[in-house]
Amino acid sequence: MTVVPFKMTDYPKARLVNGVGLEHRELVMGVVSTLRYMEKSGTFYTLWDGETVVLIAGWHKAWAGVCEVSFFPTEAFVKSPYTGVKELKKKLTELAKTHWRIQITCRNEMVFTNFATHLGFTREGVLRKYGHDKADYIMMSIVEGL
Repeated sequence: MTVVPFKMTDYPKARLVNGVGLEHRELVMGVVSTLRYMEKSGTFYTLWDGETVVLIAGWHKAWAGVCEVSFFPTEAFVKSPYTGVKELKKKLTELAKTHWRIQITCRNEMVFTNFATHLGFTREGVLRKYGHDKADYIMMSIVEGL
């Protein structure tokens, strides 16, 4: 497995686990601008297994000490999650050294919230009709000192 800085060209090669990618979310900035941001920010990375994208993940700073993380798991990640989870935990540990709050929003389904809990996130509350499809999401966080 190889971790490399995210490139826009990685995204089309990722077979996303639920088949719903950025192109389905009616992004205000648009897909290309979002991918460009992910690439230029230097805070997103791609985990490869040979020629296969396993995971795209990263974070953006909301303000000093607070960041929001994003994970884009692929079918390859679901088949063999161990290395991907290990890498995510490593990156979250690094972020916790420079941020007092790391947050993520998860679709309100056990598979997603259980996964976030496994990574160390704690449930905070429901974001009603937050999703692009008006689905409820759960705000979760890792907060320093808790």
